[in-house]
Amino acid sequence: MSLTLTRMQALLRKGLGGLDTDDLTNTEADEYLNLALWDLEDKFPFRAKETEMRFPLVVDQYEYTIPTTTDAISSIAILDSEAQRHKLVRKSRDWMDENIDETGGSEGARPTFYLREDTTLILYPIPDEVLTAIMTLKVSVTSLLTGAVTETGLPRNWDVLVVQGGIMHGHIFAGDYNEARQIANFQLTAVRSAVLSLSKEEKADSRYARLNVIDSFPEDQ
Repeated sequence: MSLTLTRMQALLRKGLGGLDTDDLTNTEADEYLNLALWDLEDKFPFRAKETEMRFPLVVDQYEYTIPTTTDAISSIAILDSEAQRHKLVRKSRDWMDENIDETGGSEGARPTFYLREDTTLILYPIPDEVLTAIMTLKVSVTSLLTGAVTETGLPRNWDVLVVQGGIMHGHIFAGDYNEARQIANFQLTAVRSAVLSLSKEEKADSRYARLNVIDSFPEDQ
């Protein structure tokens, strides 16, 4: 069972010397835990796998909003009425500016090109019928937030690594650099063990299907 954010906050306070909510508020605890989560996401060898997202197209609409957690779009296809997929080609902003006719969809029009700008997805030609778009994308880890995002979404043995990183950041901001260094060394050993374990287990266990793991570390490259 994965650790909930409430439990991670409690373990964080315990690791920082038995603090209570007056000493370390939930907002501050979330900050420390997110710093640790972002460190792990940035420095160590795991990344979100590709996932598929389907959404309906709207007649005469060419702009759509995609999730803010989207790291990269691998491919987009349109599913026609005969259940056949038609892959779209990515185009530049310059190309779109020169070619888009915003007056609406032409009869029989089906998108064949796309452009992604932050959370906006632009499809062209503009559809004149309701179709289904199939987007294959890579998503990033969502930041923790009390009352909203209460789990990391990582394999359960990584939650304790987030707590350890939170404790490290707590010591750093308190000026306890020796304590922070000891926790960092302890966490590094635990991460190496978790990565090796995850590399083997994800091949046979669907619980780990969200992550790809690379058996090398930044300092080894």
